[in-house]
Amino acid sequence: MLFSPAGRYTMLSRAFTGRLGRGLASRIGKDLTGKEAHILPFPLQTTLMSSLRKAALDQRKWDMVLFWGGQIAPLLKHRKAQALRDRLLRKPMLTSAT
Repeated sequence: MLFSPAGRYTMLSRAFTGRLGRGLASRIGKDLTGKEAHILPFPLQTTLMSSLRKAALDQRKWDMVLFWGGQIAPLLKHRKAQALRDRLLRKPMLTSAT
């Protein structure tokens, strides 16, 4: 999802964990926007949403899942952690003395 066109659209929400976080905009996130009074505190909201998340993932209903991601997701160049690690190890690190 981070590498799809959906990665360009993010939102802040407490709906999934009870804590404010940024993720890709989704139908469920939008539907719960403005209903913060009904959102449980962390970690209770996480527990409440876990069954919905599992069912949505099992059924491939991506609009019912929050995929965590920042505003720069469309700028990501490395799609796998190993590729990012390898690139970081090849590039000399800048230090404050440089």
